[in-house]
Amino acid sequence: MSIKQRITVGFSVLVAALLLLFSVFIFQTYESYRRSQMRTRLQRRALSAQLYLQNRREFQRTSYLTLPEQHEVLFDDKNQRIYASSGPDDYPVPTRLLTDARQREVYFTYTSRQWDAPKEGVALSFFTGGSQYVAVVTAYDLAGRQTSRNLLFILVAGNVLSSLVIALVGFLFARRAMRPFDELIRQLDSATVNDFSFRLTKMATADEAGYLAGSFNQLLGQLQKLAISQENFVAYASHELRTPLTVVKGMLETAVAYDQTLPEARQSIKQALHRLEGAIDLANDLLRLAEVEN
Repeated sequence: MSIKQRITVGFSVLVAALLLLFSVFIFQTYESYRRSQMRTRLQRRALSAQLYLQNRREFQRTSYLTLPEQHEVLFDDKNQRIYASSGPDDYPVPTRLLTDARQREVYFTYTSRQWDAPKEGVALSFFTGGSQYVAVVTAYDLAGRQTSRNLLFILVAGNVLSSLVIALVGFLFARRAMRPFDELIRQLDSATVNDFSFRLTKMATADEAGYLAGSFNQLLGQLQKLAISQENFVAYASHELRTPLTVVKGMLETAVAYDQTLPEARQSIKQALHRLEGAIDLANDLLRLAEVEN
């Protein structure tokens, strides 16, 4: 994976994760608000059940202000049902719920076959005429659930579209940021191995690419100096070795042509060996010098 691809993927994943977290926060905040509002409505309907015992006419009037799928049940102090509204009775009230409701208000949810989302309910108690009654109200938050689904669709679609836009913007940003390095690569591809005079074009911007080009040009300059030094060393070594070898060759040729006796030949050979030893010493010195330079 190239640097541009890594920048694009990393940038897209980071921003998409932030958008996702923000979307989850928005959705959860709305869900909390929806549950709070629904609980408040159910509380009001449950408290209005007191009118059934106090003012039947007022209770009947308030019964018209109902929630979707609303059902009200009123229990006396013996947990006997004394009133039930005409709504769908799809929740069998357990005795444990009535016991808990006599101590504190209880908010609960339960599944219904008609709806894909849970229905909600509130159970609370109140005193009238020296007796404690429990009102249980259940309903389905149709408007709130529809708004939740719409909000979820908007957030999901928005995140998908935003991720695509972010990926495109990240790719364009990465390509623009890596353009100077692409130019350096193009120049390096056109360079030859033996051309030590090659230099990268100085970048117009004082960024990392410009610093890299300057450092690379300095390295090329040092390599060029090293190559020139090696060429001079080879030329000097060749000259220094050629001289004694030429002398030895001349001595041996003279010995072959003019030495008639063995002592004369031995004398010429000794002189040639002396010259060869000097050439060997010179070669050893040159090798040590090359090692020091390296």
